[in-house]
Amino acid sequence: MIGPHTLTRRLVVRGTAVGAGAALLAATGCSPGGTGTAQSGLPLAGKPTGTIEFWQGWSTRTPQLRVYLDRFEQQNPGVKVADIEANEMGGRAKWVSSIIAGTMPDCLMVFKDMYPLVVPAKVMVGLNKYVARDKVNLKEFIEADVKDRTFDGELVALPSASGLTAGTFIYWNKDHFRQVGLNPEQGPRTWSEVEQFVAKLHRGPDQVALNPGGRFLSWFYANNGRFYSDDGKKVAFDSAEARDTLRWLAQLVQRQGSTGELLERTGTSMRSFFYQGKYSMYLEIDLFPSLLRVDPIGQAINWGIGVLPYNDRNARAKYVIPSRGGHGYGVTSGARNPEGAWALAKYLTLSDAQCEFMTKDQGRVSTLKRCNTDPEALKKPEFQVFSKQVNSVLSLPFNPGDDKAVAALEKYAQEAVLGKTSPDAAILNAVKEAQLAIDEGWAQWRS
Repeated sequence: MIGPHTLTRRLVVRGTAVGAGAALLAATGCSPGGTGTAQSGLPLAGKPTGTIEFWQGWSTRTPQLRVYLDRFEQQNPGVKVADIEANEMGGRAKWVSSIIAGTMPDCLMVFKDMYPLVVPAKVMVGLNKYVARDKVNLKEFIEADVKDRTFDGELVALPSASGLTAGTFIYWNKDHFRQVGLNPEQGPRTWSEVEQFVAKLHRGPDQVALNPGGRFLSWFYANNGRFYSDDGKKVAFDSAEARDTLRWLAQLVQRQGSTGELLERTGTSMRSFFYQGKYSMYLEIDLFPSLLRVDPIGQAINWGIGVLPYNDRNARAKYVIPSRGGHGYGVTSGARNPEGAWALAKYLTLSDAQCEFMTKDQGRVSTLKRCNTDPEALKKPEFQVFSKQVNSVLSLPFNPGDDKAVAALEKYAQEAVLGKTSPDAAILNAVKEAQLAIDEGWAQWRS
């Protein structure tokens, strides 16, 4: 792992104390599955026992998850996994409040927006000792996903989803490609090819080739962009790459005529336009193929998938997936059964349960690399693309004000893309708003 997230000195000291406390809890018999003590200070690894209280946030996928929790119980007689879904407790906000106040489960599903709250409060136990004791090979995961959950060199959660799942991929309607003489099996790979494809596919305001908006961060990184400084405390997108990206996207919209609803719309509501054949090409994340296959209209589309095109006019540009963190499973400092919690976290992330739950049940890419190269998975065209992109995921520097900072950039970038403001003005406004969010986030982190 390289370039771990950095904590203040006071938080590092607190983290050491909590890590020692977790080891003491385990050593005093909270999990009698092992005998003796490992060099790490933890009990020797053994079979999990007892009840494991598990707080998870899989919402409507809870019944699917329960299948694997039941299987875990069957593999470990005497173990009971008592899982509680976040919405049962009034949502993640109340969930976090309870945790910070001292009411904790054994195993916790930690989401990206929770790290700025639970890490400074030392709710999560450092997992390095468990990893070393059990000889867990973290290289089985996508490297960036491990880095995203590492703070001051200490892993606080095993990855349950990959930053690759947030990668922007380009989908296209193969029938539209055939109608204009394009190879239906090959989408645009560069910005120059995007321009060529748009020129051929554009058919007027009622059917456009591509709406490039709402994904500025992805396009920016495909142009050698950089969002944060290395320490995550300053914006770094006041750059020629950002302005060039905005100009290019604006020109792409202008080439397709009026900035009507088809070109102004952003977000998931755009999916219906692709289903209806109003978009020839569409930008989405990894879950889109699974949605296409169940949509009454979408399932009739003959579609293709490729990675987001990069700027071939910039010698430093390449396809990069900027990862801003994701959820994972960890052990809390208040766990009554820390060994059981650790065993469950390993099972859900490192066993076949991860492959089946993520790639089979959801049709999504997995952080566990072997899942994406499974022969059954590779029968689907999307996994033939996903499996080759594990080294394209780039972990961005941690920032507790990240969500607001990125939202500010996307908001002003969209205005520039639609020609409502200049690229220079958009960047200037975004820098001010994003930096304010960053400063506020770090101030709360240190408080």
